[in-house]
Amino acid sequence: MGGAEGIYEHYPRDIYPRVKKAWGTYAERMLRRKDINGKVLLDREGQPVNPLKSLVCKLRRRIEVSHGSKTHYELPVSDEVFEISTYDPVRDAKYPRGGPCLSHLSFKLDPSNHVRLTAFYRSHFYLERALGNLVGLAQLQNFVAQEAGGGVGSLTLIASEARLESSLGSKKAAAVTEFLAKIGI
Repeated sequence: MGGAEGIYEHYPRDIYPRVKKAWGTYAERMLRRKDINGKVLLDREGQPVNPLKSLVCKLRRRIEVSHGSKTHYELPVSDEVFEISTYDPVRDAKYPRGGPCLSHLSFKLDPSNHVRLTAFYRSHFYLERALGNLVGLAQLQNFVAQEAGGGVGSLTLIASEARLESSLGSKKAAAVTEFLAKIGI
């Protein structure tokens, strides 16, 4: 099964269990909401709560009726049905660094119905992770825009802490730090 339904249904059921150790849990957290015991929450129709699908449907309805009005859809912790939070305080409390670095996604429609995405990271490893994360976020943004019927707008990444990885070794890390200082970063 391909397309949106493949992402919404086939991926969490058939693919995610095989790749979760290597790829992490972001996709699962966006596609399935779980309770404190790890059981998938069900909606009023008995279907798994799927925050990404709910978001796309909400954006699609807004695009169909908006005629350029500004609308905002957040994906934080507070409203579990319409929000995508990748941080779960119960599940992630055991991690030494506090669980996933990506903590919040915010989707907004501009007046031209372009979907803008802002991703909030608690911490971000820029040399080892930034490019891959930006590619993945751009793919997610494109998927949401396409499925909602809008265009692709800006993508913004905000990190409350940026790190140069220690795995570079002290000489390489020092060289990168020196380079960044020279260009004013």
